[in-house]
Amino acid sequence: MLKIIEENKIIEEKYNELKIINNENIFYWISIDSQNQVIMGGGGEARLETSKFKNSFPYVIPTEYEKNKKFLESITSIDEKVNINSLKLLKDPIVNRVPLIVKKTNDLAMNDIANYTYLPHSFLTPINQKLYECISGKNFILNDKDFPCFSKAIEYSIASKTGW
Repeated sequence: MLKIIEENKIIEEKYNELKIINNENIFYWISIDSQNQVIMGGGGEARLETSKFKNSFPYVIPTEYEKNKKFLESITSIDEKVNINSLKLLKDPIVNRVPLIVKKTNDLAMNDIANYTYLPHSFLTPINQKLYECISGKNFILNDKDFPCFSKAIEYSIASKTGW
């Protein structure tokens, strides 16, 4: 049971899909989208693909929308009874899929970004930009003659992870 608190009001929802485990190697996130009236949560990297629950606030009249929006904007913490070391509350909501393919800016067209086809390398954090520059050369081949199944080994290691 996860509780989100606003002053004396408490919203309670059962989020059985999240299956929270207090493990320092597992990261959880809660995304609050006051504009679209949605609370979403998941584990791992904060992406639509890793969300495990989504709760939309229904509204019929504009005053309910404004009331819900104010409430969602006022949320600043998660109930301290939830004993999770690595839970992050995101005020910049997750609303679009982030592309998994990174490209250099000179290789992109406007539609590539508008359609979320590719992620410009400039969107990466500085440390990730360094990593990208290390492995993005035209001669950097993942499955070479020394390890022809390297990509399959990576996929297997991701798929066989225990946890949730």
